[in-house]
Amino acid sequence: MRGTNLAAIYLNDGMTDQSVRESVRAVDSDYSNAAAHLFLSNSYNALRDPSRVLLRYEAVTSSELLLSNMLSPVGGGPLSQFVTEQEYSKMFEKDGVGFSSIFDYRSDGQVSETVSQYGTKGNFSYALDADYEFSRGTRLNNKFSALDYTGTFKLQLSPADSVLLLMQFGSAQNGDVSQYYDPRTASTLNIQVYDDSGNLVPKQVPNLPNLTAHSRVDNDPGIALLGWHHEWSPGNHTLLLLGRLASDQQVSALQTSQYAVYRDVGPNVSPDVFPLIADDGTVIPQVAAAGKLAGQGTVQDVQTFPFDFTYRSKLEIYSVDLQQIATLGPQTFVFGGRYKGGRIDTTATLNNYGGDPSLLPYFAVPPSQQNESVNVERVNLYLYDTWHVTPWLSLTGGVTYDNVRYPDDFRSPPLNGRQIRLEKVSPKAGFILQPWRGAAIRGMYSESITGPSFDESNRLEPTQISGFVQTYRSITSESLIGEVAGSKFRISGLTFEQKLKSRTYLGVQYDRLSQSIDRTAGVFDVPQSDQLLAIVPSSILAQDRYHEDSFTATLNQLIGENWAFGARYRRTVSKFSHDIPELSGAINNVQDPISLSDLVGIAQHDVSTLQNLNLSILYNHPCGFFARAEANWYRQKNDIYVTDGMLSTVDDAGVFHPVLRTTNVGPAPTDFWQYNFLAGYRFHRNQCEISCGVLNLTGRDYQLSPVNPYQELPRGRTFVARVKFTF
Repeated sequence: MRGTNLAAIYLNDGMTDQSVRESVRAVDSDYSNAAAHLFLSNSYNALRDPSRVLLRYEAVTSSELLLSNMLSPVGGGPLSQFVTEQEYSKMFEKDGVGFSSIFDYRSDGQVSETVSQYGTKGNFSYALDADYEFSRGTRLNNKFSALDYTGTFKLQLSPADSVLLLMQFGSAQNGDVSQYYDPRTASTLNIQVYDDSGNLVPKQVPNLPNLTAHSRVDNDPGIALLGWHHEWSPGNHTLLLLGRLASDQQVSALQTSQYAVYRDVGPNVSPDVFPLIADDGTVIPQVAAAGKLAGQGTVQDVQTFPFDFTYRSKLEIYSVDLQQIATLGPQTFVFGGRYKGGRIDTTATLNNYGGDPSLLPYFAVPPSQQNESVNVERVNLYLYDTWHVTPWLSLTGGVTYDNVRYPDDFRSPPLNGRQIRLEKVSPKAGFILQPWRGAAIRGMYSESITGPSFDESNRLEPTQISGFVQTYRSITSESLIGEVAGSKFRISGLTFEQKLKSRTYLGVQYDRLSQSIDRTAGVFDVPQSDQLLAIVPSSILAQDRYHEDSFTATLNQLIGENWAFGARYRRTVSKFSHDIPELSGAINNVQDPISLSDLVGIAQHDVSTLQNLNLSILYNHPCGFFARAEANWYRQKNDIYVTDGMLSTVDDAGVFHPVLRTTNVGPAPTDFWQYNFLAGYRFHRNQCEISCGVLNLTGRDYQLSPVNPYQELPRGRTFVARVKFTF
């Protein structure tokens, strides 16, 4: 039944985790089976974040779908990018056309529509897809809208050869869509001001950067792929993929905060070399001369300066990917290489300084403006071997070599226009053991690195090992680090699964994920000798570290022909640290208690533990009626450790001594329940479905830290409806 979308069957019974497990077995048993890769893509697609805030499963979903479309013959199934709407395919596909549509509505202001028109005629098949998403958001400036068009065309040249063409266009606009522990902090800031009596009193002011942040991305086209597939014999395939990736991103915000680092460059630097006074008595900033001092001297203080921010980045990358799948008896080899080359053009301006007006003459005009063009290049070679030692044991080993060159800083102005190189040989290992009937034990270990932007998407290299994903755009939530390049990943996992004759499905899984990023961030340097010299754009090293340990246990029970019960418990411990070593180390050099107050908190370490219990009951009637009820419990404990200088002292000689400690300033643990109810009707052959329901029945709001990646939950009672049809 290769034409049947097994993922949809499991998902209709609320068995998302079991869907992934079954798709893993399909890929392991026959890597060159197109239906198995489609099954895997469908399963991971169900885990994607519809708001596009978290992009963990973007790369694996799109890459597995691409591989399925390249391996399948014309007529082997629809080529639609919307892998989940084709619940069932005909056993023997005939020439003809089809149409599908899914419309989703939520009363909290979210609307989405996906449309696909596809067809097959002889040795030619095609799919034309459109996807629209809109959300008005749950707070000020939280809107999101996106519209994507995709055309996929396939031509069977001979029984052994086929070509595939994919073109994707689109655009997206959004305000501030990042996740916050307390969404109110995205709109307002709590500060203290002096009243008429000279007393400090609390006051709320608008958080201007978040209220004015705006981003727009245009892809015309964003993805253009041309693929060729040749089947030498069953299990032996050659794949060639030529591609072009492009993106045009524009970002703007008012009065964003930029680090300003005060440095003592020594008494021997005379201000006479900086003629700051003009003939008319005005001060002239000599930024060009002072720029030679950027990065020099001892850090004495750090502050933040407010600027209006405008940014534009245009990316264009060309790629070639060649892969060979070779099945030799019990062993399947997958090896090949990928080359990518192109450039990233960026323009960034920081203007309209809104801080201390006495410092304004020491800036250039504008304070920071760069137009940089930096080349991007990646060489990737890989080899994987899956050995089916016995019918109950398979072993996978592999190694990859990556040499990546990308801009040192193209996201965090002031930009520096330099190129950085990252090279790594990464080991891979995994196994699948089936010790008795219905049982499976799987494990893996993988290391890898990433390039810039969506470099990991739409690739031929295997995206998973023994059922564990090894391909991510980012593991850390984008709400914490944004879009980054040069990440180093270490991934390992172990799982035990058991299917019983009683139609009981059990699963226990442990995952360990880590991501480390050493990146350059733009700052302003304030070199000082006997007096302030100038304020110049500069750069500083920032280090981000993320580590995640998660334990998941699932239980699914089918009862009779109509009922399905499910329970899923997950405990995730996430550790995130953001450190600027030069500023962290500067705390011990500070000789002024007031300056110390600006430096504390530069080194922050977050530890967040999130527990989630999902209980569900599903009823499916043969006539087509179905209903689902869910109870979801969340409990999160957040520990936020910051450097605290409140114990600092001054000795008898008047010398200041910073006495530092680490303080946990995390909020109290939070826990809450949300209840959902959905009901609907599926028509004959699943060609139409209508459903509606209520999410968050009790209207319970919540606070969750983005240190633990999670999909946004409704913040109030939300009515939902879906209309779906395929013919």
